[in-house]
Amino acid sequence: MFFFVAALTIQFGAELWQSNANGLRIEDARKGHYEKIYQEIKLDLSSGDSVKLSSLKEPIVVINFWASWCLPCLKEFDGLKSLTKTLGENNVKIIGINIDTENPKEKLKETEEKYSLNFKSVLDPENKFLDKFILTHIPASIIYHKGKVIYFNEKFTDYTDKKIVKELKGYL
Repeated sequence: MFFFVAALTIQFGAELWQSNANGLRIEDARKGHYEKIYQEIKLDLSSGDSVKLSSLKEPIVVINFWASWCLPCLKEFDGLKSLTKTLGENNVKIIGINIDTENPKEKLKETEEKYSLNFKSVLDPENKFLDKFILTHIPASIIYHKGKVIYFNEKFTDYTDKKIVKELKGYL
């Protein structure tokens, strides 16, 4: 009996280690994918401007996926707005990607005005960008430093959190 339990424990431990190792490889692959997108992608902002991510001068770029019906997304806005003020407009560029499907232009404009957003967004009612980034949940954020992924999350992020702000300041 002892040997059976020991064998199961060893087998489970080996599978867990392999799962974690595979998870790391998947995460590395995802980062590489996001970094490749950064070099290639051009976005049409709600302001009418087009921006190629790799041409941005700001060292930190935040891509934030959101929708007007997503309460955690809306809750993130205050933190995102304060991030620009805390780090400085020359140091961080925030770009939203809005995935509303019903009346997307109106929803985007209403939300930008209601929350006094200090960043512009891209309309993505067909989820082209959501699919391109292989995302399954919103809010989702990808933070780049000079084109390299330094943060990724598919859930609410508090951008006023002192640890996050301190880490981002360390990249400046």
